[in-house]
Amino acid sequence: MIIEQTSFYIIILIAIALIILLIGVVLAYLRMVGKYLDLKEVGTEGVDPQTIIRQAQEKAQRILENAQYDARETISKAGNFLDINQNLVAKELQRASQIYAKKYEQILLVTQDNIIKTIQTIPEDSKKVLLSEISAIRTLLSGQVQKAADEAKNLVTDAYKKAEMEVENYKNVRMREIDESIVMILKEVARKVLAKEISQEEHEKLVLKALEEAKRQGVFGTNTENKKQN
Repeated sequence: MIIEQTSFYIIILIAIALIILLIGVVLAYLRMVGKYLDLKEVGTEGVDPQTIIRQAQEKAQRILENAQYDARETISKAGNFLDINQNLVAKELQRASQIYAKKYEQILLVTQDNIIKTIQTIPEDSKKVLLSEISAIRTLLSGQVQKAADEAKNLVTDAYKKAEMEVENYKNVRMREIDESIVMILKEVARKVLAKEISQEEHEKLVLKALEEAKRQGVFGTNTENKKQN
């Protein structure tokens, strides 16, 4: 149950990281268009629009790389943090998700209006170049988002497998400790049997009594748990 909750929280963090990444690219696009229009309004000559767009692409790429790095750092630290503050994280993630979703929706609406207004003011020849470059940026963004999603999925899968291995190792250790305890009990019973002759019924009672005493003393659970805690 804890593993499933942790995986759920990590997936939410991944979604938030991807939303931040998309917002960064959208803002980079708006700055690119604004710079292009500023140059167009002042009548700058000798400046190739392709150069402006290429510079904006490079800046958008850097934003993508930085966002991916931040997302990976967040995901790598999420596991330990969630183990300590699961209840707090659940509430904060819910609140953060609502805030980011609202902001993302607002940015999309503003971006949509700005894109429509901007494209309407661009000459046809420049519009074709700009739309072509926007298509290239969209393709790049799709690839980067898919890559980030795949990396995040692999991180969650690896964390789940590691947790399963830890559970299995713990189970094996507990079973080995129980086996060792039973062997010790049987040795003690055998020692008492060798010390004096007893009937089969008395032998069975002696074994049951030894097992009950071991259970009462926590040989099969309490002592082991205390050792692990210490």
